[in-house]
Amino acid sequence: MDQGSLKKFSEAAYCCLKDQRSQRPNIDQLIFALDQALKLQLAHEASVRPFFPFLLFLL
Repeated sequence: MDQGSLKKFSEAAYCCLKDQRSQRPNIDQLIFALDQALKLQLAHEASVRPFFPFLLFLL
């Protein structure tokens, strides 16, 4: 898993747990943060995907 993606996702999740509703992100902010996390993860997967068949061969 991409570390940047995990950080963005966990930051968004923790913001949703704030006690005060006014401190929590609105849905637009949440969707934006999760979209950014997804883009980072997909870019990471695309960069490592070509190596998976080779790694499976070694097992």
